[in-house]
Amino acid sequence: MKKTMSLLIVLMFAITFISCVLSERKIQDQGAKLLTQQELVEIFSNELSVSFNTKSGTADGIYSPDGTQKIMWSGGGDEGSYKINNGLFCSKWDNTRGGKEECYKIYQTTDNKYIWFKLNGSYDSEMVIK
Repeated sequence: MKKTMSLLIVLMFAITFISCVLSERKIQDQGAKLLTQQELVEIFSNELSVSFNTKSGTADGIYSPDGTQKIMWSGGGDEGSYKINNGLFCSKWDNTRGGKEECYKIYQTTDNKYIWFKLNGSYDSEMVIK
């Protein structure tokens, strides 16, 4: 019984990992473009008002050129900072994620739509610039 349960857990992890990789591969195959360091710097060099769609809901955010960020969702919000480093967007919130920094790869899908992926390849969110 223990072997069966262990095998099931490993199998579920493998399927989850493969589906995450395929999700990123899928948007690449559909023509989404991974943003470069320079493109990220250009996009975030102006104040941005954005909306996010995530697995857990929606939120609105503001990114300022000085590296500060604010996010608001139904019933709450947070503030923090971000930086762009080696072609990645890295953010740290005052409270969200326990204040730990997390970095993302960002793909552009249309003029104002972007898909964010965590470094492990899992989907994080879709951002729309308002």
